[in-house]
Amino acid sequence: DPGPRQATQSPPASAGPAGKKRKSPPPSPSPRSEVQSNASNLSTAVATGGRPDKRSATTSRWKPATAGTKEPPGVAELRVELESMTRRAESAERRAQERFQKEHAIRKSWKAKEAEYEATIATLKDRVDTLEGTIAKLDGGSTGMTYQELRDIETALKNALDRNSELKDAAVSSLEPVKCVVCQESRACVAIVPCGHMCLCSNCAPRFRSKAASHECPLCKKPIGELCMIFNGSS
Repeated sequence: DPGPRQATQSPPASAGPAGKKRKSPPPSPSPRSEVQSNASNLSTAVATGGRPDKRSATTSRWKPATAGTKEPPGVAELRVELESMTRRAESAERRAQERFQKEHAIRKSWKAKEAEYEATIATLKDRVDTLEGTIAKLDGGSTGMTYQELRDIETALKNALDRNSELKDAAVSSLEPVKCVVCQESRACVAIVPCGHMCLCSNCAPRFRSKAASHECPLCKKPIGELCMIFNGSS
Protein backbone atom coordinates (compact mmCIF):
# COMPACT_ATOMS: atom_id res chain seq x y z
CA ASP A 1 0.00 0.00 0.00
CA PRO A 2 1.67 3.23 -1.18
CA GLY A 3 -0.12 5.13 1.62
CA PRO A 4 -3.16 7.43 1.90
CA ARG A 5 -4.02 9.46 -1.14
CA GLN A 6 -3.82 13.22 -0.84
CA ALA A 7 -7.01 15.09 -1.61
CA THR A 8 -6.70 17.18 -4.70
CA GLN A 9 -8.44 20.58 -4.99
CA SER A 10 -10.06 21.53 -8.23
CA PRO A 11 -8.93 24.89 -9.66
CA PRO A 12 -11.32 27.82 -9.05
CA ALA A 13 -13.71 28.83 -11.74
CA SER A 14 -12.45 31.25 -14.31
CA ALA A 15 -12.48 34.66 -12.70
CA GLY A 16 -10.81 36.61 -15.42
CA PRO A 17 -7.42 38.24 -15.27
CA ALA A 18 -5.75 38.61 -11.83
CA GLY A 19 -8.48 36.39 -10.33
CA LYS A 20 -11.06 39.24 -10.16
CA LYS A 21 -14.69 38.68 -11.07
CA ARG A 22 -16.18 40.95 -13.69
CA LYS A 23 -19.15 43.06 -12.61
CA SER A 24 -22.02 43.47 -15.03
CA PRO A 25 -22.77 47.14 -15.94
CA PRO A 26 -25.88 48.69 -14.31
CA PRO A 27 -28.97 48.68 -16.53
CA SER A 28 -29.46 51.94 -18.44
CA PRO A 29 -32.77 53.77 -17.89
CA SER A 30 -35.42 53.31 -20.51
CA PRO A 31 -35.87 56.28 -22.90
CA ARG A 32 -39.63 56.09 -22.33
CA SER A 33 -39.18 56.37 -18.55
CA GLU A 34 -36.90 59.43 -18.97
CA VAL A 35 -39.39 61.21 -21.23
CA GLN A 36 -42.24 60.37 -18.86
CA SER A 37 -40.15 61.73 -15.98
CA ASN A 38 -39.62 65.01 -17.87
CA ALA A 39 -43.36 65.25 -18.55
CA SER A 40 -44.09 64.64 -14.86
CA ASN A 41 -41.64 67.40 -13.81
CA LEU A 42 -43.27 69.82 -16.28
CA SER A 43 -46.78 68.99 -15.03
CA THR A 44 -45.67 69.70 -11.45
CA ALA A 45 -44.12 73.01 -12.50
CA VAL A 46 -47.31 74.08 -14.32
CA ALA A 47 -49.51 73.14 -11.33
CA THR A 48 -47.37 75.22 -8.97
CA GLY A 49 -47.12 78.19 -11.33
CA GLY A 50 -43.38 77.86 -11.81
CA ARG A 51 -41.03 76.70 -14.54
CA PRO A 52 -39.36 73.31 -14.96
CA ASP A 53 -35.83 72.96 -13.61
CA LYS A 54 -33.54 73.45 -16.59
CA ARG A 55 -30.72 71.50 -14.97
CA SER A 56 -32.83 68.43 -14.30
CA ALA A 57 -34.35 68.67 -17.78
CA THR A 58 -30.87 68.79 -19.29
CA THR A 59 -29.37 65.95 -17.30
CA SER A 60 -32.37 63.66 -17.75
CA ARG A 61 -32.98 64.45 -21.42
CA TRP A 62 -32.88 61.34 -23.56
CA LYS A 63 -30.43 61.56 -26.44
CA PRO A 64 -31.92 60.86 -29.88
CA ALA A 65 -31.11 57.58 -31.52
CA THR A 66 -27.93 57.52 -33.54
CA ALA A 67 -27.60 56.15 -37.02
CA GLY A 68 -28.15 52.43 -37.09
CA THR A 69 -30.40 52.32 -33.97
CA LYS A 70 -34.16 52.49 -33.76
CA GLU A 71 -36.03 54.91 -31.52
CA PRO A 72 -38.31 53.06 -29.07
CA PRO A 73 -42.03 53.25 -29.89
CA GLY A 74 -43.88 56.23 -28.41
CA VAL A 75 -40.80 58.38 -27.65
CA ALA A 76 -41.45 60.83 -30.50
CA GLU A 77 -45.08 61.30 -29.41
CA LEU A 78 -44.07 61.90 -25.80
CA ARG A 79 -41.44 64.44 -26.89
CA VAL A 80 -44.02 66.36 -28.96
CA GLU A 81 -46.46 66.31 -26.02
CA LEU A 82 -43.77 67.62 -23.67
CA GLU A 83 -42.96 70.54 -25.98
CA SER A 84 -46.67 71.34 -26.35
CA MET A 85 -47.12 71.40 -22.57
CA THR A 86 -44.17 73.80 -22.25
CA ARG A 87 -45.64 76.19 -24.81
CA ARG A 88 -49.07 76.11 -23.14
CA ALA A 89 -47.55 76.84 -19.73
CA GLU A 90 -45.61 79.84 -21.06
CA SER A 91 -48.69 81.16 -22.88
CA ALA A 92 -50.83 80.85 -19.72
CA GLU A 93 -48.19 82.72 -17.72
CA ARG A 94 -48.13 85.59 -20.24
CA ARG A 95 -51.93 85.90 -20.23
CA ALA A 96 -52.05 85.95 -16.42
CA GLN A 97 -49.40 88.70 -16.31
CA GLU A 98 -51.34 90.82 -18.84
CA ARG A 99 -54.59 90.47 -16.84
CA PHE A 100 -52.78 91.42 -13.63
CA GLN A 101 -51.33 94.57 -15.22
CA LYS A 102 -54.74 95.69 -16.53
CA GLU A 103 -56.45 95.13 -13.18
CA HIS A 104 -53.65 96.96 -11.39
CA ALA A 105 -54.01 99.94 -13.75
CA ILE A 106 -57.78 100.12 -13.15
CA ARG A 107 -57.43 100.01 -9.37
CA LYS A 108 -54.68 102.64 -9.48
CA SER A 109 -56.94 104.91 -11.55
CA TRP A 110 -59.79 104.50 -9.03
CA LYS A 111 -57.54 105.47 -6.13
CA ALA A 112 -56.23 108.54 -7.96
CA LYS A 113 -59.76 109.75 -8.80
CA GLU A 114 -60.96 109.13 -5.26
CA ALA A 115 -58.10 111.22 -3.86
CA GLU A 116 -58.85 114.00 -6.37
CA TYR A 117 -62.54 114.20 -5.45
CA GLU A 118 -61.84 114.07 -1.74
CA ALA A 119 -59.47 117.04 -2.14
CA THR A 120 -62.16 118.95 -4.08
CA ILE A 121 -64.76 118.22 -1.41
CA ALA A 122 -62.42 119.38 1.33
CA THR A 123 -61.76 122.66 -0.54
CA LEU A 124 -65.46 123.33 -1.10
CA LYS A 125 -66.30 122.57 2.51
CA ASP A 126 -63.68 125.04 3.70
CA ARG A 127 -65.10 127.68 1.38
CA VAL A 128 -68.65 127.10 2.62
CA ASP A 129 -67.49 127.28 6.25
CA THR A 130 -65.74 130.55 5.51
CA LEU A 131 -68.84 132.01 3.88
CA GLU A 132 -71.09 130.88 6.70
CA GLY A 133 -68.74 132.45 9.22
CA THR A 134 -68.69 135.72 7.28
CA ILE A 135 -72.48 135.79 7.11
CA ALA A 136 -72.76 135.20 10.84
CA LYS A 137 -70.34 138.03 11.61
CA LEU A 138 -72.04 140.52 9.36
CA ASP A 139 -75.41 139.54 10.84
CA GLY A 140 -77.34 139.97 7.65
CA GLY A 141 -74.89 142.33 5.97
CA SER A 142 -73.46 141.90 2.50
CA THR A 143 -70.94 139.08 1.97
CA GLY A 144 -69.68 140.42 -1.32
CA MET A 145 -71.24 137.48 -3.21
CA THR A 146 -74.53 137.23 -5.00
CA TYR A 147 -77.19 134.67 -4.22
CA GLN A 148 -76.47 132.88 -7.50
CA GLU A 149 -72.79 132.51 -6.59
CA LEU A 150 -73.72 130.91 -3.29
CA ARG A 151 -76.11 128.54 -5.09
CA ASP A 152 -73.35 127.60 -7.54
CA ILE A 153 -71.04 126.70 -4.68
CA GLU A 154 -73.74 124.58 -3.09
CA THR A 155 -74.41 122.77 -6.39
CA ALA A 156 -70.70 122.12 -6.96
CA LEU A 157 -70.39 120.67 -3.47
CA LYS A 158 -73.39 118.39 -4.01
CA ASN A 159 -72.05 117.16 -7.36
CA ALA A 160 -68.67 116.39 -5.81
CA LEU A 161 -70.31 114.41 -3.02
CA ASP A 162 -72.42 112.44 -5.51
CA ARG A 163 -69.40 111.67 -7.67
CA ASN A 164 -67.43 110.48 -4.68
CA SER A 165 -70.30 108.15 -3.78
CA GLU A 166 -70.33 106.73 -7.31
CA LEU A 167 -66.59 106.16 -7.17
CA LYS A 168 -66.86 104.25 -3.90
CA ASP A 169 -69.71 102.15 -5.27
CA ALA A 170 -67.60 101.26 -8.31
CA ALA A 171 -64.72 100.19 -6.07
CA VAL A 172 -67.02 98.01 -3.96
CA SER A 173 -68.60 96.46 -7.05
CA SER A 174 -65.16 95.26 -8.14
CA LEU A 175 -64.93 93.13 -5.01
CA GLU A 176 -68.55 91.97 -4.61
CA PRO A 177 -70.50 89.91 -7.21
CA VAL A 178 -72.92 92.10 -9.19
CA LYS A 179 -75.28 91.40 -12.06
CA CYS A 180 -74.93 92.72 -15.56
CA VAL A 181 -76.82 96.02 -15.93
CA VAL A 182 -77.95 95.01 -19.43
CA CYS A 183 -79.41 91.51 -19.03
CA GLN A 184 -79.77 91.55 -15.22
CA GLU A 185 -79.05 87.81 -15.21
CA SER A 186 -75.40 86.97 -15.68
CA ARG A 187 -72.62 88.05 -13.37
CA ALA A 188 -70.76 91.24 -14.36
CA CYS A 189 -67.14 90.49 -15.20
CA VAL A 190 -66.20 93.19 -17.75
CA ALA A 191 -64.93 96.60 -16.61
CA ILE A 192 -65.16 99.79 -18.66
CA VAL A 193 -62.03 101.93 -19.00
CA PRO A 194 -61.51 104.74 -18.01
CA CYS A 195 -64.58 105.15 -15.75
CA GLY A 196 -63.91 101.80 -14.02
CA HIS A 197 -67.51 100.52 -13.82
CA MET A 198 -67.64 96.71 -13.90
CA CYS A 199 -71.23 96.36 -15.11
CA LEU A 200 -71.25 94.05 -18.15
CA CYS A 201 -71.24 90.28 -18.51
CA SER A 202 -69.21 88.40 -21.10
CA ASN A 203 -72.33 87.92 -23.27
CA CYS A 204 -73.44 91.57 -23.36
CA ALA A 205 -69.99 93.19 -23.57
CA PRO A 206 -69.49 92.45 -27.34
CA ARG A 207 -72.52 94.64 -28.12
CA PHE A 208 -70.63 97.70 -26.90
CA ARG A 209 -67.75 96.93 -29.27
CA SER A 210 -69.92 96.94 -32.39
CA LYS A 211 -70.26 100.08 -34.51
CA ALA A 212 -74.07 100.10 -34.26
CA ALA A 213 -74.11 100.06 -30.43
CA SER A 214 -73.63 102.94 -28.03
CA HIS A 215 -70.05 103.68 -27.01
CA GLU A 216 -71.00 105.07 -23.59
CA CYS A 217 -70.93 103.46 -20.16
CA PRO A 218 -74.51 102.36 -19.30
CA LEU A 219 -74.05 103.71 -15.75
CA CYS A 220 -72.27 107.07 -16.02
CA LYS A 221 -72.70 107.69 -19.81
CA LYS A 222 -69.01 108.48 -20.21
CA PRO A 223 -67.21 107.43 -23.44
CA ILE A 224 -65.84 103.89 -23.49
CA GLY A 225 -62.09 103.70 -24.07
CA GLU A 226 -61.83 99.93 -23.88
CA LEU A 227 -63.36 96.90 -22.18
CA CYS A 228 -61.35 94.79 -19.75
CA MET A 229 -62.29 91.26 -18.64
CA ILE A 230 -61.82 90.88 -14.87
CA PHE A 231 -60.86 87.49 -13.43
CA ASN A 232 -60.96 86.48 -9.77
CA GLY A 233 -60.71 83.30 -7.74
CA SER A 234 -64.49 82.66 -7.64
CA SER A 235 -65.16 83.10 -11.39
